[in-house]
Amino acid sequence: MARVNIDISGISELKWTGMGEFNSDDYYIYYCGQESLRRNGVALIVNKRVQNAVLGCSLKNNRMISVHFQDKPFNITIIQLYAMTSNAEEADVEWFYFSSLL
Repeated sequence: MARVNIDISGISELKWTGMGEFNSDDYYIYYCGQESLRRNGVALIVNKRVQNAVLGCSLKNNRMISVHFQDKPFNITIIQLYAMTSNAEEADVEWFYFSSLL
């Protein structure tokens, strides 16, 4: 079986609760979920080789997370979003787009 070399991966619809970060084997995981419901949720998984370049992360809410990396010639930020579907309540859609701007 071939091994896949992925340095950074985004996950949507994560079923974990709460927010945090932790090591798991060769990866570092940043995640944001709801406090009690196991729905929505996002995560960024970073290979340990790339973890040394992480300048910081923003565990924003259960639909948005970002990690800021040191790179050359520019630093970069990767944002993982989990947007609403077309059948979502209008108030939820407005909350998502408004909170993403903050």
